[in-house]
Amino acid sequence: MAISSMLLPLVASILQFALAHPQPQELTATSTISGCGKTPGLFSYRDFRSSGKKRIYKFHLPLPYDVNTRYPVVVGFHGSSSIGSFLELDTKLDEERYSGDKIMIYPDGLGGSWAGPTYHKDSTVAEDVHFVKDVINHVKGQFCVDEENVFGVGCVITSISPGKIC
Repeated sequence: MAISSMLLPLVASILQFALAHPQPQELTATSTISGCGKTPGLFSYRDFRSSGKKRIYKFHLPLPYDVNTRYPVVVGFHGSSSIGSFLELDTKLDEERYSGDKIMIYPDGLGGSWAGPTYHKDSTVAEDVHFVKDVINHVKGQFCVDEENVFGVGCVITSISPGKIC
């Protein structure tokens, strides 16, 4: 319980910081270009470099997706020893009852986790915050996003409650 209750404020802080503090981008001008009117590609994975490292996120668009409708975005943060796709599968957040009117984003932490715990060596907190900011900017350049409604959710598996997620 304690670990799970600690994750929510961390996710909220990362998302709040990423949205409030513009950082230099390694991406192209997608952060200044709206994705409205663009037809999304067929693949649900995107990869790019952030802080000099290859980073990946998966996305799920509402069905039907209207290229001219601005959708809220929910960024789903996986727990340790996992990836974004597992959060998607475990929580079923892509089901229409949860995401019928939202763009769901599932970024991957490097090495199966996010910076912060002592065992994580693949990125710093600053790099992960920068990555979240990059993902949000990338999504805004690819899809039609309601920039006033970007949210985060996170889950964790603990030894206290094995098999439980969220």
